[in-house]
Amino acid sequence: ERVLPGRRTAAGRCVAGTAANGSRPGCSRLVTVGAFRRRSPAGRTSFAWDGHAGGRSLGAGSYRLVARPGAGTTLSIGFRLTNA
Repeated sequence: ERVLPGRRTAAGRCVAGTAANGSRPGCSRLVTVGAFRRRSPAGRTSFAWDGHAGGRSLGAGSYRLVARPGAGTTLSIGFRLTNA
């Protein structure tokens, strides 16, 4: 998920900015940019990642990785990609 700027609606949701909601308070919204599956054994695991999701290379910015195991607790971690 990519972290993008948005505007808070009267209902409390965070949506993309438009001319109509330009005066509303700002917020951060999460937009899904891709997904991948990986099978791994139970327990602590690490893997190498090439910076692609959904068949595309991710650009610089803030993202959140969400890990959903087959059984157990969903985990998420934020990270930032820079042009280095």
